[in-house]
Amino acid sequence: MNASTIGMTTTMPPDLWRTAILYDHKDGNEEKLEKQYLFVHNLLEKISSDREATENLTQHAAKGNVDHDDVINGLLCKVLMETQRKEAAKYWYYLTMVTRDGMNAVTNTILSLINSKFHRLNDIPRLQCVFVANEIAQLQHTKDVDIICSLLRQIVGGDQSERNIMLCEHMLEMLNQNYAWMSQRPIIIQSTVYTYLRILQDHLAAEYVNLRNKEVNFVAKLMRDRWDDCAQIGKEMVRLLHALLPIREMKSILDDIINRPGVLSPSFGGFLSLMRVRTSKKFIMNRIHPDLEKKIRFLLNTVNKVKVGRYQEYLYRRHLSTAASDTLRADIVRFVCTCIHPTNEILASDITPRYALLGWLLILPLSGSAHNAATNTYQINAALYWDWFVYHEQTGMIMDIEPGLLVMYHNIRSKQLTSKLLDFLCRQIREFPTNFQQQFQLGVQASFTKLLSCRVVQNLAPIMETTRNNPELVIMARASFGKHFNCSSSDSGAPLPPPIPIPVQPVPAAAASSVLEIAVVDRIARPKTPTTQHEPPEHETPTIEDDSDMETNKQNEEHASFSDDDDDDEDETITNTSNQHTAGDKRKNSVATSSEDEDGGGDKAAHAYSKALKKLDGTFQELFNSITTSDDSQDHCDKTQKVISHALLTEDWDEDKIGAFSACLIHVNNPILTEFTLNDSELTTEYLESCVGNSMFLIFRNVWDNRRDEEPFQILLNILSDMYSQAPKIGYLFLFYLAVLNPKKWSDGFNLYKSFARRTQLSDLYNCLMMDLKTCQESDTNMLVYLTPYVFKTFPDSCLENSELFNIIVAVLGPLQLEQLQYMIMMGEFVMMNKESVVNLLESSLEWESFEQYATWQLMSAHDIPFDIVLPLLQRLDPKAHAEALSSILITLKLLKPTQDIVQHLVSRRCIDVDRFTVSLLRHWAIKHPKELAEHLSVVLSKSKPRQLTQPRKSLRPRSHAAKRAQQSLAAQPSTTDMLTHVDNLRKLPLPKSCEFFQQDSLIACLLHMQENFDEPCKSKFNDLFAIASRFDTDDDDNITLSSVRLNARKRGKPGSGRVNAGMRSKGSNSKVSYNQDSAGGDSDDSEENCTFQPKRKRRGRPAANESSDSE
Repeated sequence: MNASTIGMTTTMPPDLWRTAILYDHKDGNEEKLEKQYLFVHNLLEKISSDREATENLTQHAAKGNVDHDDVINGLLCKVLMETQRKEAAKYWYYLTMVTRDGMNAVTNTILSLINSKFHRLNDIPRLQCVFVANEIAQLQHTKDVDIICSLLRQIVGGDQSERNIMLCEHMLEMLNQNYAWMSQRPIIIQSTVYTYLRILQDHLAAEYVNLRNKEVNFVAKLMRDRWDDCAQIGKEMVRLLHALLPIREMKSILDDIINRPGVLSPSFGGFLSLMRVRTSKKFIMNRIHPDLEKKIRFLLNTVNKVKVGRYQEYLYRRHLSTAASDTLRADIVRFVCTCIHPTNEILASDITPRYALLGWLLILPLSGSAHNAATNTYQINAALYWDWFVYHEQTGMIMDIEPGLLVMYHNIRSKQLTSKLLDFLCRQIREFPTNFQQQFQLGVQASFTKLLSCRVVQNLAPIMETTRNNPELVIMARASFGKHFNCSSSDSGAPLPPPIPIPVQPVPAAAASSVLEIAVVDRIARPKTPTTQHEPPEHETPTIEDDSDMETNKQNEEHASFSDDDDDDEDETITNTSNQHTAGDKRKNSVATSSEDEDGGGDKAAHAYSKALKKLDGTFQELFNSITTSDDSQDHCDKTQKVISHALLTEDWDEDKIGAFSACLIHVNNPILTEFTLNDSELTTEYLESCVGNSMFLIFRNVWDNRRDEEPFQILLNILSDMYSQAPKIGYLFLFYLAVLNPKKWSDGFNLYKSFARRTQLSDLYNCLMMDLKTCQESDTNMLVYLTPYVFKTFPDSCLENSELFNIIVAVLGPLQLEQLQYMIMMGEFVMMNKESVVNLLESSLEWESFEQYATWQLMSAHDIPFDIVLPLLQRLDPKAHAEALSSILITLKLLKPTQDIVQHLVSRRCIDVDRFTVSLLRHWAIKHPKELAEHLSVVLSKSKPRQLTQPRKSLRPRSHAAKRAQQSLAAQPSTTDMLTHVDNLRKLPLPKSCEFFQQDSLIACLLHMQENFDEPCKSKFNDLFAIASRFDTDDDDNITLSSVRLNARKRGKPGSGRVNAGMRSKGSNSKVSYNQDSAGGDSDDSEENCTFQPKRKRRGRPAANESSDSE
């Protein structure tokens, strides 16, 4: 019996494993790990001793290699899931005792998890990976270096989330503990120094001072102890140290590099020698997360530059939209310049060039403060041109310096960007130490010389012309660039290059104007064929082609070859010239004008259509031509169906033929594709059926009808995915067809769309769905609202816990559409959130626009979600920053009766002066429900504890990291003082004379008890509040106990919301407050519940009949 046969018959729910380990959907490897974990879990379930456990595990592992791997991987999963360090060490001991392959299976599995699935691990497994790495390092396994380097790469730059900070801190502690081991491995030293020099830029804020000090001390000690190893990092170390000049230790090291190299190492050659050492690619790649690297390589190796806008927008939303991510842009620029060198085929194609992506990154506004923005701008520019300063023709790589020139050349029309880059080059030369400035100036001039000799650009005159309006820059450029600045004036008449296609990004409103001033948002000129209809109008400017450009292109079709050797001895030969960048682009784009192009665009579309039609056989040509001459819509549908039917009978399909067929099919349906929008005022069954009855939806109908016939289905999927790549509207129109069709089995629509998504370039259902809905949001908001119920019903796993999708929807909602969604939710047609996702969703919505937040709260109120789930969010809401959320919660709580849970979270809000949110609700309840509020408030206050003002005696035993965090969490919890401040603020408010809240026995008893137990400063602070209780008097037999409060609460069937049992009141002499312990034997309750409160209550009326007038 092994893990493959155990199934799911276990006392441990499978969902607990998935929730405990992985966030996302499970693939085959994850399911295998789950079975292996359950297999080991069952083996150890009824075993009590370590000896019995090792014998049982060894017995099963000895059956064969498969059983051995099952046991080893199952134990590894136990280690990863264990929260207690002692238990994790026990399972690791089992693992070392059972393994028979020298820990190879363990290292292979942990490496696979770290490299491919680490971003999907929960917090506990992430930190336990560090524990496993520490144990493997102590064993000195052959793969210990690979595991440590892989974990260092998972520390993401530009990410200040708690998960990332904790990983950074735990890795630092682990490396510190293994300092002697690390000192014997140069690659670990270099990777660690490079990683933490970069990460320190994200920890300069005051809130990270403790972590920053640890990092600085560790890195400074490591660099000074092992400088010879650190110097092998090369010139990138100087760039990173320059960003850390505010840190005294880092500034001191940089000063020693420049002025006192012998202090660091007798063999160190100094600043210039360090700058001439090329940094290995593996260090630069170490600062790019594997997921981000995959996206960048896909964009630069696959995506056509015509369609790059939507991918850049996706990249911005996922990785570059926060203020902390500003520092990540320099890492991306450096990675693109040094690690991505396109082949000749890519350079000659229409795939997005490197300079387009880099220019987009330079133009994007930064989100941080002015000081941080200036620092990050410098780092981005330095990342682009760092190779220029030390370039030498014999040792330098031209592909490293090529993007810097092309970014300037293709942004000439914006002038501001090009002139700023030239200004940076000139000023940076002067920022280097004086005795090295000449060498770096020669490096910049050598870069220009090499790029001109290889004809990357024709000449530099258009670039240098951008300095004309800046006299200071003219002087600096003339001195820095020498002969390259004084270009021949005859060359200045050369045609300007087309601008970089940079789509408008979702940037903050405050920065929008600056973007428009800097960026020239021109799209690449292309025929108005169906392949371009998906682009939003604001993302493109119509362009034309003129004869002069064509003649220039013909003259520029020469080729130059440049070959470079990288630091890993990889020989790359790249043959290209500037014409492959400039002339190749001009075949697709030219200067935009606003007046031309209805006729010109139509001619280009017709030309593209005829070109695609020629690739098809005669039958297809006749059928498509008959469609173009058809005027009747029904006839148009019939002929389109004939084309599709003939396609199903055709066998010799190849990629070119499918592309041509898709282009022709889009062309003949182009008016429908571009003009089709949904009219939300006529959403009747007849109207919807008429919408999906036109010819554009025939391809979807055929896909649906042939879904169970394998060969036709595959042909149609290939055609549909190619149409999608040319016109992304196809994606959400396919969803619309499925929504109108509304199959009885939701799985039919799910499986069909999933098959389609896997066939697209995105190759993933989630990404494809998100991209389609985003395109739908930009093109047809009514369609998006209509699709919302179907999408949430059909794809619940991708939608219910997806705050990004929720934001896409609420961003376009109007009041009427919001009302319709609420009706549908309350009628049970679909759900948009559940108990598990609502808190995370509401927390994410705190950063959205005001109406988007209000809409989110309205949609939540339409669901049957207990409001208690939202209560933990109360303590994190700030009145100034989260007014929308607080106002929505205020209206909801006003309609509810106070319960102990609500009162607990309400008065737990931190109160510096006056919290209007809390005191307004307390006043409302004090008037409407005085008795209930007093009872619940008394119980809450009685359970709270005053915050200790004196420091406890320090333990000689160092506390663990978990204990420190627990203490910090406890310190952040509200104290009794905070709670009493809320009550005291309520006392200061004007209350109606009929309000009896402060006369409730339970509250008076609680205040008297707290007055007795508080120290003098607190008594003085709340003197007026305690004075309320002192006004009242009671008789000797009038006992009010906290236990009676909770007992009455349980009798009423409402746990946690107790009423005060006033007890029997007998008339007698007055008595002072006393706390009497239960004198009876046996088990007693908590001392707090045994305290008896006997408050004095002064009688204001006549004495009772049996009471003596001279009772003194």
